[in-house]
Amino acid sequence: MHQSQWQRRLMLRYGQELAFLDATCKTTHYALPLFFLCVHTNSGYIVVAVIVIEREDPGSLSQALCLLRQSATQWNPSAFMLDSSKVEITAVKAAFPGMNVITADVDFCTFSRRVSPTIKHNVQHSSAFRTTRQGCHCFLDTSMTF
Repeated sequence: MHQSQWQRRLMLRYGQELAFLDATCKTTHYALPLFFLCVHTNSGYIVVAVIVIEREDPGSLSQALCLLRQSATQWNPSAFMLDSSKVEITAVKAAFPGMNVITADVDFCTFSRRVSPTIKHNVQHSSAFRTTRQGCHCFLDTSMTF
């Protein structure tokens, strides 16, 4: 896990509502799984931590998220948006018990380019999250509202 001071500052400032965990599954030439933790700032989506794990399993990812949480104890987001991956969902729920999880069947980069310019990350527009013209089908893991 890598996070610079400026990334931690942005995570603490903008990552209290919604954090995005994006996996680079099968998009790199390397065997190690790579994850980006992103938040929406006043100037767009910013990577606030990079996680590289040896094996793509819930235990490894959960351990990395716990290390991140220990390094920034004030950070406690209201929800995570994840790819529709059992590994990611299980890891986030293990590292953040009781966490609200929003899953999407499109990768975060596609989501941020197509959907978020119009709705940002405001889940009050949940109908836009559930079905959009671009084919983004998201659902709330719990019946939460922001």
